[in-house]
Amino acid sequence: MQRAIRIAIACRNEDDASAAGMGESDMMLNWAGLTAYRSTEDRRWRASNARGRSCPVRIVRLVAVFALSALCLLSGKRPATAQFVCATSGGATMGASAGGLASTNFACGPNANAFGLVSANFAAGVNSDASGDASSNFAAGVNASATGDNSNNVAIGNGASAAGDTGANVATGFGANAAGIGGKNVATGDHANASGNNATNIAIGVNAAANGNNMSNTAVGSNSIATGTNSSAFGANAHAFGSQSSAFGLGNTANGGNSAALGTNNTATGNNSAAVGSTNAVNGDGSAAFGSGNAINGTNYAAVGSNNVVAGNNGAVVGSGNGVTGDNTAAFGSSIGIAGGNNAAVGSFSTVTGSNSAAVGSFNNVSGNNSGAFGTGQNIRGNGTFAIGDPNIVNGNNSLVFGDNNTVNGSNVAGRGDNIQLVGSNNTIAATSSAAGSSVFGSGNTVNATNAVVMGNNSTVSGASSVAIGNGTAVTGINAIAMGTGAGANFDNSVAIGSGATTTRANQVAVGTASSTYTMSGITSAASKAAQSGPTQLVTSDAAGNLATTSLAGLGLASAGDINGINSQLAALNGRVDNLTRESRGGVALALAASSLQFDPRPGKISVSGGFGNFQGQSGLAVGLGYSYSDAMRFNAAFTAAQQGAIGVRAGASWTLN
Repeated sequence: MQRAIRIAIACRNEDDASAAGMGESDMMLNWAGLTAYRSTEDRRWRASNARGRSCPVRIVRLVAVFALSALCLLSGKRPATAQFVCATSGGATMGASAGGLASTNFACGPNANAFGLVSANFAAGVNSDASGDASSNFAAGVNASATGDNSNNVAIGNGASAAGDTGANVATGFGANAAGIGGKNVATGDHANASGNNATNIAIGVNAAANGNNMSNTAVGSNSIATGTNSSAFGANAHAFGSQSSAFGLGNTANGGNSAALGTNNTATGNNSAAVGSTNAVNGDGSAAFGSGNAINGTNYAAVGSNNVVAGNNGAVVGSGNGVTGDNTAAFGSSIGIAGGNNAAVGSFSTVTGSNSAAVGSFNNVSGNNSGAFGTGQNIRGNGTFAIGDPNIVNGNNSLVFGDNNTVNGSNVAGRGDNIQLVGSNNTIAATSSAAGSSVFGSGNTVNATNAVVMGNNSTVSGASSVAIGNGTAVTGINAIAMGTGAGANFDNSVAIGSGATTTRANQVAVGTASSTYTMSGITSAASKAAQSGPTQLVTSDAAGNLATTSLAGLGLASAGDINGINSQLAALNGRVDNLTRESRGGVALALAASSLQFDPRPGKISVSGGFGNFQGQSGLAVGLGYSYSDAMRFNAAFTAAQQGAIGVRAGASWTLN
């Protein structure tokens, strides 16, 4: 076991036995007293070790005392065991003073002072001061000061100060200060400050500061500050002001309770917040920023990346240059803008304004509630509207668009683009008038009619509640139907069936063209004949193919059987028209059911989907199976059935090329 012996020494002139006001007996070396003092010091050393405390202060003091003792002996001065004052070789004390009953105080240096009852205070240096009853305070340096009763304060350095009753404060450095009643504060560095009653604050570095009563704050680095309860600041200009806060790195500031700032020039102001990286600012409770230049003004939000700005609660942003101003939001990518609650955006250069909306991809803009854009360059304005593809413009509510380069209500007139279902590409819907409630399947179609149905390519429809099936069809009549390539129904309630068939008046049914032939196999059946009643009529036709009936008398014919046969043919024709109408409507219902099938696009996923469609009283069901092979390749197949017994099967595959 190492032992430290504290020896109190004073030097005096051979010719001046009363130096510093002490008698001859006090100034003589008392070896018995030294031996007794050593035994006392041994007991103090053992007691300190038993309490688990080291004695760095005593070691420093011993070195200084033994050095001064050696100087006194070499200069011919005699040591004494009372109060001790260093004197010059000429015997002058230079104003140093030491005093106190039952004490071994030591003062060395011009105007040095060491006072205290039952004490062993040590003052070395010009204007140094070590004072306190029952204390072992140590002051070394010009204007150094170590004061306090029942204390072991240490001040080393010019202008250093250590003070506090029952304290063991340590200040080392020019102008360093460590103070506190019952404190064990440590200040190391020029103008470092560690203070607080019953505290163990530590300040290391030029102008470092760790303060607070009953605390254990730590500040390491020039101009670092730790003032929160049990806070830590490490690094130049690091500041930890919040309770249990931590600041690690140059210029970091932790203001909130349990907050942390790590890196360079970060600020964590919210409670339980964190800022990691550089120049991040977190001003909300429970929020965190990782990266550089991020700013969060909201609670429970996380930002990862650079230059993201958040003014919302409960969400996350990952990427760079994103701006969020809504609650319960998420942004993943770059240059994304979100304004509204419960919104999400994934990709780059997209904006989402509204609520409960999403944008996935790049350059998408969604400005409606409960809406979504998936792809590139989508522009959605409307509630409950979704667009999938690259790119589409949809201005309407509760509409659905699948495909590329489609425009719905481009002029953004209220109501024109509502409740539209569109699958295909390069379609123009509601450009000049409303197309609300219409369904379009195909490419290159132009529809400016409400409740219309279009299946095919390059068709034009402007009649409300009309149907166009085929390529290049044209329908301008209300409640009109055109079926077949190039068919046209341009009058109200007219029907054109067949390639090139065209109606020429309202309520007309046009079948085929002048080059068409007609076969009605059941016209001569017994059932057809049995269905006839009343006088027999004859079907007549003009050169243009217009059909009519006439009586037998009108034609000068008397054969009732011939007339009945013609009537049967007309009845059969009407039946076929009705059947075709049902089938076309059933086909539309099948298409609606099939278009509602959706499959899981995630790679490796097999999904089953079902759909239902109804149009003009006809219903259809669709069941499909989808498999996503990878992010770029997907397969699907579907089975459809209509209520009139029609069934259909389809299969498809899609590849993403870029």
